[in-house]
Amino acid sequence: MIPKGVGSVRSLHSLNTRPGSQKQADILRRMYTLACEEENLKKKIEWLRRQKEQIVRRLGEVGHALGFLKSKVSEKQKETLPGRQAGMKGNPGGRFNSVPLKY
Repeated sequence: MIPKGVGSVRSLHSLNTRPGSQKQADILRRMYTLACEEENLKKKIEWLRRQKEQIVRRLGEVGHALGFLKSKVSEKQKETLPGRQAGMKGNPGGRFNSVPLKY
């Protein structure tokens, strides 16, 4: 088993720590570094939570818009179907059997 020590902590690589007795200043420096890293990670978690809320809200808006547009398309299709003869699409003798889209 590989022993884990101070070198395993991501933010402590630049402290040049040596094995042996620890001075109070070294301990306080490590505590400060870890407290800063903890604060940064908490901020990142909060940012990710806000991003997730934004994405979920946008997904709801997109789903609502898609449902609205699908209903409009089905209404348009229902309006055009009764006026047409059954089995007849577009120009019966023509090359294309569909109506061109107009934007």
